[in-house]
Amino acid sequence: VTPWKYIPGFTAKAGANYNLDEYMNVFMNIGFLSKAQRFNNVYDRSNTLFRDIKNEQVRAIELGYSFAKPLFTLNVNTYYTSWLNKPADRALTTEIDGEFYSVNINDMNARHMGIEFEFAIKILDNLMFESLLSLGDWIWTSADTARVYNDNGQQIATRPFDAKGLYVGDAAQFQNRESLRWEIIPRLYVTGAFTWFGKHYAEFNPLDYDPDRYPGSFDENGDPRQSWKIPNYYTIDFHAGYSWKISKVGFQLRGSVLNATDNIFITDAQNNDPYLTHSSSFDANSAGVFMGMGRRFNVSLRLSL
Repeated sequence: VTPWKYIPGFTAKAGANYNLDEYMNVFMNIGFLSKAQRFNNVYDRSNTLFRDIKNEQVRAIELGYSFAKPLFTLNVNTYYTSWLNKPADRALTTEIDGEFYSVNINDMNARHMGIEFEFAIKILDNLMFESLLSLGDWIWTSADTARVYNDNGQQIATRPFDAKGLYVGDAAQFQNRESLRWEIIPRLYVTGAFTWFGKHYAEFNPLDYDPDRYPGSFDENGDPRQSWKIPNYYTIDFHAGYSWKISKVGFQLRGSVLNATDNIFITDAQNNDPYLTHSSSFDANSAGVFMGMGRRFNVSLRLSL
């Protein structure tokens, strides 16, 4: 039976808001979060407890501005987050003499900063345009040593890693969405939306950044080589809906066409995918990818009593 492990954590938050006038306000939020690591960063594949487990720590500050009138609204939000002991998105293993072993990494630190804009304008009483723009700069900031354990929980080796200056993968750091909503008649609407994704890097294994095992993992300046940048892509979606009542029963009929142009794109990637043994070149040739879904249709009917 696997023994219990108690790992306490806590959250502290504070915020302030100031109304400049009846239409405008500014605000600030700060926070500190200490939370236990995810299960696969606490126990290995044989349910053996890792050693020297450290909580994730998130330290964040947020500043914002809002303007709101019946015909136009604007929100601007900036943030800066220091994320210590940020876990890898996938369980890590390393190969030693043909055998794979579990790896525990503490002190993987990241810095997330960015700015977000959101505004909406009522062009006509029944026509609304909305726009959202998110610009992020998320990088890893740490280098350290990972400990390698066998299935008995014994440390058998160490592996260096260096992720300083590498972009955080697995999410698009630039996003833009433009949408138009038209209420044709009361309770009947159609919406069209264009969403663009950019600055999206493949996820990587920090243990790949070892010059002794992967000579190409550092550039000519001695810096870690960026993982593969996924091509920018966009989607176009359409939605429509109509609501009505019969007696006391409410009905909502909704329909959607997602990725209406049947665009081909990549939503996620793993740098130097271990299932692709022919290459470790930190580029498209060595990346395992997940493709986006093609054109699809959804229809739903909701009843409310």
